[in-house]
Amino acid sequence: MLDEFVKHAELEEFALKEQIDARDIEPQVSMIMQFRPSRQLLELRAVEAALAKQRRYEQAARTRDEAHRLEDQEKAAHARDIELRIITVKEELAEKDKMMTAELQMRLCEELWEKVYRGQFPMPPPGAASQVRRMVSVP
Repeated sequence: MLDEFVKHAELEEFALKEQIDARDIEPQVSMIMQFRPSRQLLELRAVEAALAKQRRYEQAARTRDEAHRLEDQEKAAHARDIELRIITVKEELAEKDKMMTAELQMRLCEELWEKVYRGQFPMPPPGAASQVRRMVSVP
C-alpha cells in the first residue's frame, strides 16, 4: 500500500515537473513586445523617401544614415526591454513554481496522513512527521 502511494506521489511530482519544464515564455514575451519605430524614425524615413523622389540623393543618404542610427538605438533599447521583461516573468514564474511545489507537497502529506487516520497505514512513531514530509517532498 505504501509503495502505491510512493508511486502516486512520484507521478504527481513528475507531472508538476513536466508542466514547469514545458513553459517557454520568451516567444510569448517577444510577440507581445513587438518593435514599434518612434514617430521621429518614421518621419526620417518619410523625409528620406521624399528627398530621394526629388533626386536630392546626398541629403537622402544623410537622412537615411541618421534614420539607420536612430533605428539601431531604438532596436537596442527594445531588446533590453524584452530581456528585462523576460527576467521579470521568469522570476514571477519561479515564485509560482515554488508555491505549486509547496502545495503539492502539502497535498501529498495530507493524503498520506488521511490514509494513516483511516487505518490504511500504521500510525508512525512520535517525531516521524518530518520523515514523512521528506518522503513526499518535491525536489
